[in-house]
Amino acid sequence: MTQTSRFFSSHNGSLAICAALLLSTLASSVSGQNPDFASRFQAWQGGVRQASYDTSVLRQPEGSMPMETESAPSAAPAPRSTKTPAAPQRQLHYQDSAPMETWVSGNGSWDGNAMGCSDGCCGDSCGMGCNSCGGCGQRPYERCHSYCAPLWWAKIDALLWWRKGRDVIPLVTSDPSNEASGTAGVLPNAEVLYGPNSETTQMQAGAMFELGTWLDDCQSVGIGGRFWMLGRDSGSYDIDSSRQPVLAIPFFNVDLATNDTLLVAYPGLRTGNIDIKTSSEVFGADLYGKFLWSRSSCSRLDLIAGYQFARLNDELQIDALVVNADIADVNAVGSSTLVSDRFTARNQFHGGVLGAAWECTSGCWTLGISGKVALGSMHQIVGINGSSVFTDVAGNQQRTDTGLFAQGSNSGSYSQTDFCAVPEVNLSLGYNICKNTQLSIAYNFMFFSSVVRADDQIDPFLDTANDTRPEFEFETSAFWLQGLNLGVTYDF
Repeated sequence: MTQTSRFFSSHNGSLAICAALLLSTLASSVSGQNPDFASRFQAWQGGVRQASYDTSVLRQPEGSMPMETESAPSAAPAPRSTKTPAAPQRQLHYQDSAPMETWVSGNGSWDGNAMGCSDGCCGDSCGMGCNSCGGCGQRPYERCHSYCAPLWWAKIDALLWWRKGRDVIPLVTSDPSNEASGTAGVLPNAEVLYGPNSETTQMQAGAMFELGTWLDDCQSVGIGGRFWMLGRDSGSYDIDSSRQPVLAIPFFNVDLATNDTLLVAYPGLRTGNIDIKTSSEVFGADLYGKFLWSRSSCSRLDLIAGYQFARLNDELQIDALVVNADIADVNAVGSSTLVSDRFTARNQFHGGVLGAAWECTSGCWTLGISGKVALGSMHQIVGINGSSVFTDVAGNQQRTDTGLFAQGSNSGSYSQTDFCAVPEVNLSLGYNICKNTQLSIAYNFMFFSSVVRADDQIDPFLDTANDTRPEFEFETSAFWLQGLNLGVTYDF
């Protein structure tokens, strides 16, 4: 005990007597001026003096003079206070620790208010407890700290996602070499080398970045933003006559009302190759608010509302090189024609988001489930263009702006706006490696109800005589993304 503490402990009886005499002198000095005030002052003085003798507050040293007690006259009116009494001070207590404000660790004292744990933060005003969910090897204040101090969160996820593959029409066919050139590669009897379900999707890496902040210490209202992107999914298919002597691109000939082909390679007649390239990229962003709906010491349920943006770009290009190898036409042997068709699709989504997120904590583990749906408009743009380049044996070239599936009847740029719903579900499991850092793994599924894909815009019906087909008409389809998120979250 310090010297100052010993002084006050041994003299508190004398100090009380001095205080009582001072109050009596003050009462007598004002009694002649205001009798009503004097009587109320004496009543107040008696209450104070009586409370000062409470043995739970003060203890009289042995051998000291007994202190006089007085009671307030019963007829005196109760004093009227002109000031609002101060609220009683409340300390936060834990099941296995000293009060927060006085808890001392092995490294020294800790003040809960210094870390943002205000008096009401972990108490009844926020409806939260501190000990019910386990300690995860933390000190008592750290178990509460996760509810109190962090107002910001930052998250980085590595994405390992798959996207919906293509379901293109048959674009490359073949037949045995003994098949007549007039029917080689013609459907339905030909062998399909590239067509339905042949363009499958592969896992692609991506990234997701999220940043947000709580607007109050109780973490009941927060705002945040998210940006995510998936790597470009590029595919290619290339085949030439050295590997497959018979190659053709099938279509339906409207003029002849029958199936037909562009014969690219046939032994003794033509050589060549077919090259098909595809690409797809997708990214998006969100701005959202989180609003606390309910909370217990171990779990919370938040409502989510905000704005969502997403973009899907898709391309398909077909190049067919046909080299004349007909020895019956010696002057044309070696001349070539390069036929190209290119289809592009752009999808841009804007919509409002509604959803909910629930999480439950047990010790170091956190289980989270969230679901939301965005409703809005999908702006869709389709571009179609083609070209044919003829090169004679002398190397001279002649170009036209038509291909095989891109003719004057459908070439150009087209746009429309369609309604689109984008539901998203996320299931995550996190582990706190320290009080502010969490590692997590999650499954994420995202669905777009209406998009345009490049391959869906191909019209295989050709009417080259009248230039009425192929024609363009918007063909929409559903699109999905799904995969794993490997993330790190830091609260500060």
